[in-house]
Amino acid sequence: MALRIGRETCRNLESALTREWLVTNGLGGFASGTVAGVNTRRYHGLLVAAMNPPVQRMVLLAALEEWLLPSAGEAVPLAAHEYWDGTVYPEGFVHLDGLELDGMLPVFRWTAAGRTIEKRIWMEHETNRSVISYRLVTGPAVTLQLRPLFAHRDYHQQRHGQGGFDMAETPIPAKKLIGYLPENAPSYTDMTVYGFLGFCAELRGLHGEHRKQAVHRAVEMCFLEPVIHQSVDTLSKGYRHRTCLAQSILHDPDVLILDEPTDGLDPNQKHEARQLIRRMGEKKVIIFSTHILEEVEAVCTRAIIIDRGKIVANGTPAQLKQRSEVAGAVSLRVIGVAADTIKARLSSVPGARKAAIVKEEAGAVWARAYPTEGSTNGTLARSVAEAGVQAGWKFEELHTEEGRLDEVFRSITWSETAKKEDAQ
Repeated sequence: MALRIGRETCRNLESALTREWLVTNGLGGFASGTVAGVNTRRYHGLLVAAMNPPVQRMVLLAALEEWLLPSAGEAVPLAAHEYWDGTVYPEGFVHLDGLELDGMLPVFRWTAAGRTIEKRIWMEHETNRSVISYRLVTGPAVTLQLRPLFAHRDYHQQRHGQGGFDMAETPIPAKKLIGYLPENAPSYTDMTVYGFLGFCAELRGLHGEHRKQAVHRAVEMCFLEPVIHQSVDTLSKGYRHRTCLAQSILHDPDVLILDEPTDGLDPNQKHEARQLIRRMGEKKVIIFSTHILEEVEAVCTRAIIIDRGKIVANGTPAQLKQRSEVAGAVSLRVIGVAADTIKARLSSVPGARKAAIVKEEAGAVWARAYPTEGSTNGTLARSVAEAGVQAGWKFEELHTEEGRLDEVFRSITWSETAKKEDAQ
């Protein structure tokens, strides 16, 4: 008898978390999880390998981030993960149509973005290898983005700590691997920059020549040479901030946490700080919070948007920009043609979902054509250009929009009340 768990159960998180699946490899290894795709137990994982069969089990691959990336429109999650505070993000389970067994193997099925996707999970017999296959059952071709989440921990442990140290049991060695710059970084204003950094280096356990080299390296990296012998209370806000940034990297940490790292800096100093963050990011893990969205585009390889304490978006800057309404749209400026004529022509262009007039001024019309889902890069721009040339339009500008992070941020973080007020 075939076992099938339907849509109603799969899309109800509370019910889906009480139902689990398991496949094994005959060596003591296994893969397991909940129907919702959320790992809720320490032994859940997509590859739990017995390193000395059938014992010494290690969770090697905890989970996968799975996103559908339609050529137009927002990215759609298939996966779901639970964080330490109970937050579940993203909520891929809301697209689950069901889970059924193919023999003894779990088969997940999602319906999302006009497509049906199947995923099968199995393990090769007597081999520590999990195989995960995806199949597009119905709908147009789509990009599937996968990001493995590796754990490499004993399956009895809930955490593996920072740098091999458990933050709860051995916090001091773990903290030695972390540098931190708070937004309003404290400092001793009666000290000189050199004295303050030397003092902080000693607190970090650096002495003698090691202390001197660490201070010199931090001063050089943060461009503090002009003020190194000035007292902190005479510094501008920008130099104070850079002094505190220097103290956070004195011990050359593996992980650097920065809160508003360019706060109070002038444009030149911001450029220098971003260059520094990029360079350090090649060898370190850097996490920083900011409200300056141009900063996200300038230095981040991944961005997370948090609204009222919950993660509401997670992806690369390019992925987040694709969630913008104007992403992929073609904007143009035409002179000597009526706005209604332009809008009507753009609406009929192949690959255009709709057209809008942005503004009219001094005989010029700014217009925008929005792509249909499935439209490939450049297709709409070529269609718009060809239509305009055929109609004899005089173009002053024509380009494809990348999308804007500020628009994405606003659309995600507005409350429903604020949206209604703005609409009125």
